[in-house]
Amino acid sequence: MNDNSVLNMTIYELEQWIIANNIADKEIYLITAFLFFAFLTVLLSKKYHIHEVVGYVFLGILLSPDIVKLFPYVGVDLRNLYTFILANMSYITQMALAFIAFTIGSKL
Repeated sequence: MNDNSVLNMTIYELEQWIIANNIADKEIYLITAFLFFAFLTVLLSKKYHIHEVVGYVFLGILLSPDIVKLFPYVGVDLRNLYTFILANMSYITQMALAFIAFTIGSKL
């Protein structure tokens, strides 16, 4: 399924496609991986005495679709799925920015 056909789907067709391809399960695994990496980032930032916000910025850079493309073990299908899930999970970005803003505010 190419990107244009995904964009032209109705909501019902999109839900059926997500159910058929188990995208919801993969999205939950991706959120879990993000939370695990965030936890590791906090641990490493405390160990090396740097601000957590700096760690979050570096984590965001490492997990961006442009950098994930460079990993040799990530196939084209997985890369497209990762980009698709990230594009549809904009609420995660908003929550992450809220946490970062809260962290900066608490440091001030």
